[in-house]
Amino acid sequence: MAQCRHYLEKEFNKIDRVEWCDTAKAAKDLAEGRLDASCAVIAPERAAEIYGLGVMAKGIQNSNPNLTAFILVNSISGEI
Repeated sequence: MAQCRHYLEKEFNKIDRVEWCDTAKAAKDLAEGRLDASCAVIAPERAAEIYGLGVMAKGIQNSNPNLTAFILVNSISGEI
């Protein structure tokens, strides 16, 4: 949600926000009724296609392109 904070604050500043473990899983859970039908999720457009959901808005990220950094940590040797 942090990557879409500006959009959320502008369009939905008075709603409850709940973090989910995975964006695609949030889409699946919405489609399968595990989330109330009045909910909306932030997920890849492909997830909407797969689970038969409508897309309400595109390009809601704070930065374009939206880049996510990953760090791989290996502690097997005990050395850094």
